[in-house]
Amino acid sequence: LDADGVTVETAIKSPGQDKFAELVETLPVYLHDAARQAKAAPTAIGFQVGGKWASATAEATEKVAAVRLTRFTGAVLVTFDRPRRVRLSPAVWQDTYLSRAACRNVMIDLLEGEKAPAVLNGEKSIKYKISVAAK
Repeated sequence: LDADGVTVETAIKSPGQDKFAELVETLPVYLHDAARQAKAAPTAIGFQVGGKWASATAEATEKVAAVRLTRFTGAVLVTFDRPRRVRLSPAVWQDTYLSRAACRNVMIDLLEGEKAPAVLNGEKSIKYKISVAAK
């Protein structure tokens, strides 16, 4: 944690005996409160590839350098240590009990497109920084 944001590093190790159909770092994104903020635009999620921003989708996007989350008048950047394969969860999750929160996951592929199921021998890791986006 520093004045510019928070850096997160995650690693998983395997002795080579485990097969993984999927291995992702998941970043939950709060979109909005569907009951109280029905008319407010939900959080916009964008992927940066080759220096250009595009709307995020549930289809895997290669070489994503950063994710931008924009809501109201502010934005947050999630900047990866190196370009990654990233996608959104297939659907928006809606809390139907107390909060009425609508959320979507950003899913970072740690298998990096390997044919699944893949045997993980050694370590897979990811590092990213979460910071306030410059206006």
